[in-house]
Amino acid sequence: MTVSHNAAGSPATISVSGKGTAPVLALSATSLIFSDAQVNTSGTRTLTISNAGDADLHIAGIASSDTSFTASPPSFTVNPNNSQAVTVTFRPLAIGPKSGALTIAHDAAGSPST
Repeated sequence: MTVSHNAAGSPATISVSGKGTAPVLALSATSLIFSDAQVNTSGTRTLTISNAGDADLHIAGIASSDTSFTASPPSFTVNPNNSQAVTVTFRPLAIGPKSGALTIAHDAAGSPST
């Protein structure tokens, strides 16, 4: 940076530096397969959400397109180079095949992730 002034030695030069940071979301799986479950009983799988970036990753919510699937915890923060286990629960309310998508709202590039 250069600062112009009216004193001797003008302009003065000042070195400046900085680093941009950002969270980077990484998922342990792109799909979760559940065993058959009786109506009104449940099974669980674990999805790990990692932050490969150098700034905190904020998960604002995890929503499912089918109410047979839920995720917990629904919101949290993952520090850089850390991860958070998310329990995904399948609890069918009716007979028949179920499928859906989890949508993860976060503050990394590409939000939301499905």
